[in-house]
Amino acid sequence: MSNNWGAVQVDNDYESELIKIDKRLQQLITKQSMLLDMYNDGDFTKDEWRAQNELIRNENQSLSNRKIELLVLINKENIKDTNCLNFEKEIISYIRLNTKNEEILKPILHKQIKK
Repeated sequence: MSNNWGAVQVDNDYESELIKIDKRLQQLITKQSMLLDMYNDGDFTKDEWRAQNELIRNENQSLSNRKIELLVLINKENIKDTNCLNFEKEIISYIRLNTKNEEILKPILHKQIKK
């Protein structure tokens, strides 16, 4: 079997970044709530609140976009890993056929490679 260490490492990097993004998104929700409470208590003017709230919304949007990108990348990696694993299993099954005639095995393998 082949070693998919590179794919596993990429997935782990993506997963790690997703965890960080989710944590930061939760922090932003808390920060936005606290900001609203402070505005309601009169600690901020409306303009100050709007400016801070806009910064939070922009960061939230940026993180949400990156989260979507990561989820798409993870999904693509998983599909690619599954396809490679299936291909590898098929090739191994053909190798185990113990076909002595190379002319029979060659077209079968070429057909699988083209898939």
